[in-house]
Amino acid sequence: MTNIGSCNHVLRIDKDGANPDVVIQELSSHGLMPEEWGGDYPW
Repeated sequence: MTNIGSCNHVLRIDKDGANPDVVIQELSSHGLMPEEWGGDYPW
């Protein structure tokens, strides 16, 4: 099995009503866990 890196970008976080916590929760539900939650991805 080959390890394939991923690159994730959160765009328009400056938009009115944007909630970065919701974005992080949605990404973590797909297995993309941030480092601050014990995962491998820096945010």
